Amino acid sequence: MAKKKARKAPKRHAAHAAPLEPLMEPIAEPVETVAEPVAEPVVEKVNSSPRKRGALIGAWAYLVGIVIAALAAVFVQQGMDLLTYLVLAVLGIVVGMLNITDDEVLLFLVATIALVISANSVRGVLEASTMIATFLNNVIIFTAASAFIVSIKALFRLAKNE
Repeated sequence: MAKKKARKAPKRHAAHAAPLEPLMEPIAEPVETVAEPVAEPVVEKVNSSPRKRGALIGAWAYLVGIVIAALAAVFVQQGMDLLTYLVLAVLGIVVGMLNITDDEVLLFLVATIALVISANSVRGVLEASTMIATFLNNVIIFTAASAFIVSIKALFRLAKNE
């Protein structure tokens, strides 16, 4: 039988004798990041400007006016109607002077017209329920006073621009 010759491994050059280096090298050197100083948040005070204070007072006056309109419908006796109307009108004037900006005039007046017409119509239907009719009447007085002031301001602004 013939002896099989053992195969010899091919000789390697010196370059191949070293262990294999990693196949992937870093593409770019790492970039150092510098943390930028973070700006501190600006905290505004609620009452920082007179305009904001006026809007806050106007918002509270609106809320108080609606609450007074509701409470007066439940608790005010017939003889005290004039005082209730006076308080609601004054609060409506405060809302009209402080709460409505120049950009809101048109929307406010249209919404006021819709509210007064609809509240007047519903009040006529609900005459049997005196409390609801009185509440709607109080809301009409409150809203009409603020609409009166806003419309006067708008008219003065229009006359001033001409």
